[in-house]
Amino acid sequence: MSDFRKKLITMVVPCFNERETVGPFVDTIEPIVEKLHYRYETRIVFVNDGSHDDTLDLIKVLAATHPDIRYVSFSRNFGKEIAVYAGLM
Repeated sequence: MSDFRKKLITMVVPCFNERETVGPFVDTIEPIVEKLHYRYETRIVFVNDGSHDDTLDLIKVLAATHPDIRYVSFSRNFGKEIAVYAGLM
């Protein structure tokens, strides 16, 4: 018998003051993720890169209601490269 494991697809989404775009992004990507579920395990990792708006609050709500969503949050802005790297860890 073979041990079948789904391959993992992780989408890392760096965010800096993205309160207005995080929700529409999830609404857009969700149907695509649903199509992938039969073959792949999926994960969306939002990295709040020191936002000054309520981006983190929205991400927390989304993570609580979507099992595929996770997040990392920085207390200050480190730039998108560091944010992407952190999301992959």
